Amino acid sequence: MFSILAAKSIDFSKAQFLIKSVISQVADLRNERAFSNIYLQITSFCEEHNIDLLSTPRARRVPTLSSRFKDVVITISVGQRETMNNEDQYRTNLYYPLIDSTLIELNDRFSFENMQILNGISALCPDSDNFLQSEVLKPFALQMKADFSLLCNEIQVLKQMLKDSKLNSIVDL
Repeated sequence: MFSILAAKSIDFSKAQFLIKSVISQVADLRNERAFSNIYLQITSFCEEHNIDLLSTPRARRVPTLSSRFKDVVITISVGQRETMNNEDQYRTNLYYPLIDSTLIELNDRFSFENMQILNGISALCPDSDNFLQSEVLKPFALQMKADFSLLCNEIQVLKQMLKDSKLNSIVDL
């Protein structure tokens, strides 16, 4: 995977594979075993560096919830902090919510529609397996508000023009 990231250029279809792989790996971390491994590493680090993981922080003031939030469900921090002093609390109050919010963000940012557009962009690269395939280009063309039937006609002409040329990149195109 790191060799893909270190390459001078990256094909968007390879980027799509990489994105799916990252989402899958993050999703695989949402289980007891993965948390236990991470928690074990954290406790070892804390012991090595004389950090008391289970100590409660010194309260500077008594936290109170604003009256305007009295009958409201709050999904983000409003300055209050729950004290976590055991493995189960770290797992349920920190680890799982962090994994869940990361997955939500990744799935929103790289939705099926966005991935189709990304795949359409890759169809403009001469070294792509999908080079100038109309159906692969369609989501990108629609996003750009291009006339798809006109684009298909242009692609047919362009394919004939490029038949004997040696294109290596989108810049050459």
